[in-house]
Amino acid sequence: MTDGIRRASVDINKLVRVAESEQSGKRLRLCCTPDKLFGYLYINPIARTFEVKFDEIEEFVGKWGIVFTADLRESVENFVREVNDPAFDPTTLEGMDPILIAEGVRAKDGQDGYLDWNIDVPVLGEVKLSEDSSGKVDLRELHTVCNVRAEDYLVTLHPPTIPEAGVDIFGKTIEGKVGEPVKFNRGKGITVSQDGAQFFAEIDGHVRFDGVNVSVDPIFEVLGDVDFSVGNIDYHGVVKVQKDVLDGFVVKANGNIEVGGVVGHSDVYSQADVLIRGGINGTPDKSIIAEGSITAKYATNAVIESGMDVNILTQVTNCKIMARGYIKAPQGSVVGGRAVALLGMELGNVGTQGGTRTEIIISLDEFETGEVKEINQQIDSISRSVATIETKIGPLLKDPAKLQAMNAKQKEVVKALAEQLSKHKAELRQLEDQKDDKLRAMAESMGDEIVITKMVYPGTFVMIDECKLEFSDRVMGPLKLRPNYTDMTIIVGR
Repeated sequence: MTDGIRRASVDINKLVRVAESEQSGKRLRLCCTPDKLFGYLYINPIARTFEVKFDEIEEFVGKWGIVFTADLRESVENFVREVNDPAFDPTTLEGMDPILIAEGVRAKDGQDGYLDWNIDVPVLGEVKLSEDSSGKVDLRELHTVCNVRAEDYLVTLHPPTIPEAGVDIFGKTIEGKVGEPVKFNRGKGITVSQDGAQFFAEIDGHVRFDGVNVSVDPIFEVLGDVDFSVGNIDYHGVVKVQKDVLDGFVVKANGNIEVGGVVGHSDVYSQADVLIRGGINGTPDKSIIAEGSITAKYATNAVIESGMDVNILTQVTNCKIMARGYIKAPQGSVVGGRAVALLGMELGNVGTQGGTRTEIIISLDEFETGEVKEINQQIDSISRSVATIETKIGPLLKDPAKLQAMNAKQKEVVKALAEQLSKHKAELRQLEDQKDDKLRAMAESMGDEIVITKMVYPGTFVMIDECKLEFSDRVMGPLKLRPNYTDMTIIVGR
């Protein structure tokens, strides 16, 4: 076989027959693929002797508008030389693969339009699980919240591209498919660039995207429960949950949190207010914490911390409550646990006839503001350094003889440590003064009255500032409990 002949192993039954011609003892058959992108020539002898000429092949296919390219012309010329070689066996033509004589140019379809996101946008109904540092997957972390700030760049909309036309072996144009524009609608809270291509957040909020419609919503709303279909929520706006927060989940928000149902054994954190219309079924290792007020229908076994008031409409059972404002349950009952407020309390019933220990306290000592906590951390750190230095040089400072026996280099080290000790003690005095100033401001706002509207039962422990009282009998309300600084007890008035 002569090299340079482009043959093709194709099934003739899958080709389209274009034309046939019988001449000079042979049959020429022109076929093409159904898409007309490839043309093939079959040559079959019909007589004992035959002749193959390049010109007659070129004329035969030329009638159909086929013009040889340079490489295919060379292929056909090589084939003609091979067949006309005296050593060629013509019987081999019957089973020989056809010659490729023409190639079209395939059209290039336009690319569909697409979205190029600059954020990790959650798609409605799509779950995004991730592994932690230990390789474990938390099924509660579904990353369903996409927080953005006003003016954040969100996404670029790319239009479909223009197709490139092709041409078949007969010289006819093949049109490419036009790309489809992406389905995308701009909703509320979104601005767009002048060219209509780039989209930005107009407000702080979270991005909602259902595959077509995009918006930025200042409120993250859960239409059902916070469960494994929603996952944990960490949002820097307002969160509204229509039903319950199920056990084990976390809801965090910079804005208000509103729950239409019940909060189970879950953590809820808000930098504003928390409203739980159903109530709290808590556990000691979970907390409801708000920098603002916390309001709930009831609370059981809950840990509640509020930067302002705590309002419970009915029953408080075995809870640990801390409020920098008031604790209010004027129509409800507080049974067991510990309730501590800074400004005061107004409660219905306190304790039980069976003597369940119930602590209600107004005290400054229970609270630390963020600034006081930071000061205490600094005091602890410096105090540890002071203790370390005193352990090293204390014995030397108490025994001058040992100090005199040291060489000059050792004395320099002791001197440096003594100077550092003096500096640390001065810092401690300054921090203690700062702390006193902060606490003094809180003390000036501390309340001194607990109002009980219905009944206080035995086992109820009351403390206001340093004044204390434990009830041993049931006392009917309404009562006003105030401190008696003369004997450090509580005045029970009406």
